[in-house]
Amino acid sequence: MADEEKRMPNGVLTGKVVVVTGAGAGLGRAYAEHAADAGATVIVNDVNAEGAETTAESIRKAGGAAHTSSHSVSDADAVEELFDWIESDLGPLTGLVNNAGIGYGAYPWEEDPARMQRAVSVNVLGTLLCGAKALALMTPRGSGSVVNIGSGVSLGVTGRATYAACKGAVASATYAWALDCADTGVRVNSVSPIAVTGMTPQGFTGPGGSALNDDPNRVAPLVTWLLSDLSVPMTGQTLRFDGRSLRIITHPRLGEPELVRPQWTVGSFVSAFEETFSDRLEDIGWERRPSPRPGAPVVRP
Repeated sequence: MADEEKRMPNGVLTGKVVVVTGAGAGLGRAYAEHAADAGATVIVNDVNAEGAETTAESIRKAGGAAHTSSHSVSDADAVEELFDWIESDLGPLTGLVNNAGIGYGAYPWEEDPARMQRAVSVNVLGTLLCGAKALALMTPRGSGSVVNIGSGVSLGVTGRATYAACKGAVASATYAWALDCADTGVRVNSVSPIAVTGMTPQGFTGPGGSALNDDPNRVAPLVTWLLSDLSVPMTGQTLRFDGRSLRIITHPRLGEPELVRPQWTVGSFVSAFEETFSDRLEDIGWERRPSPRPGAPVVRP
């Protein structure tokens, strides 16, 4: 443990200017406080201005540097204003933690369109707007780190489709931005954290019914490491972390084998799944439920 501590020295973010969105509470607050403890000047962003100020005050009391922002990440003009202010008064920007998000549970037949639209606006559009602006500032300078906050829910969880779809979009943006910036010196990675916060549904558990870690502060050091130069040149990765266990989430990929026909008919698909793909279908979702095979009897509870 002593050797590990030496590899993550105090002040690892000294001189860095980092904005953390959705930092008024929960994981966002933990990311902001840990980055400040590591020496960064932190812009604490949250539409809840009171929450943002609470986090910033906590940082200042601990001797860190913090500024607050209540700009909405889903408003393009507000995002432009936020990053222009950072650059003119605090910059240059060196790090972004795209953490702001809205989560809720609902089965498809219970969905409310307005609530769906709000979630997509914050979780997806907010991530894209902030990321695009940050990368436009960082890439000409040849350095910087964007950390997108995803979720294991993107693998598929019952009653959480809208949130899962949003976080799946965040993962895809991470992979694409990493490619866009591969030759610029700017890195883009994603963290899929496991912690209990105000957004965690009551009684929600991990795969196999495992208990969730209840302390966001245990997850924060991973984000600080990704923001720091100690993680150079890693990019394009999604890391699953609960404060104890660290895993890499594999990227979506084309499976094997590839079947080629001069022309496909309905019968071609029948034979393809009977003869080749029947035992290669992916298990479904976070809980890895076996996928029903085409042509198998339908069993209902």
